[in-house]
Amino acid sequence: MLWLLYARVRPLSHEICSDCLCAHSAWLRMCERVGHLHSRMEQLEHELHCAGFTVESERMEVVLQALQLESVSAIVHLHGIGSLSEFEGFDRLYPGEVQQLVECAFKIATGAVVITESVRAKFDRASNQIVEHLNVTGRGPQDVATTLKRKYTDAASKAAWVRQARTNALLGSCPKSKASLRCGARNYISFAEDMLDMPGRELPPTVDGLLAWSTTFRCNKTFSNYLIHVRLACVLSGVQCDAAGDPVIKRAKATIRKEKNVHIAAKDVGET
Repeated sequence: MLWLLYARVRPLSHEICSDCLCAHSAWLRMCERVGHLHSRMEQLEHELHCAGFTVESERMEVVLQALQLESVSAIVHLHGIGSLSEFEGFDRLYPGEVQQLVECAFKIATGAVVITESVRAKFDRASNQIVEHLNVTGRGPQDVATTLKRKYTDAASKAAWVRQARTNALLGSCPKSKASLRCGARNYISFAEDMLDMPGRELPPTVDGLLAWSTTFRCNKTFSNYLIHVRLACVLSGVQCDAAGDPVIKRAKATIRKEKNVHIAAKDVGET
């Protein structure tokens, strides 16, 4: 009977990198091609945080590696399968960590904890949507609207078209810069998780968070570009990004530019 339980926590045979979209035959903590965390592993960590799992960051890595070894796709899959110690992947975990996993799975399975999609997963899903351009060549907006009215006659099909149109409007202008969008947005999300202690609340950013993030840049133009990516990530995720338009952000850009000029001047003096 153990193999039946084992099959229950091994529902996947491959993993897709959330950044480069390449497939791997087995779960890896990092994509070998671009070095990004897989969104599903990020989602597992998010589920553990939501369910109250608490360990040091070093031990969290060990826990995630154990889940990776057993190909666990959701924490709830651990509920009702018996003793986790019978599974090879969990033999490196402390008894307290195993007990926490069982309790987290129970909370999720019974509805005591509601798991929402993580910010990273939501952004990855939104930014990977396929843009389907509407052919409007030689046609006016009223003609196109009339055609759409005839094509989509029920509420469900209209809602689906509106969602697709939103994607077209947001991502249609940057078909070749999605990698830059992911890079900029993920950079802030990682900073918010690691330095601002905001796992699960990375977006929308706060003014103080953006100001702190700005100090990690040596070029104000790079910061401005990354800020644009964060704003678009917020729109794709369905949240407002008022902090990015705060007047003090301009001062942060000016500070980066001034510090860059100071470093250049100091370098010139040193060379002379």
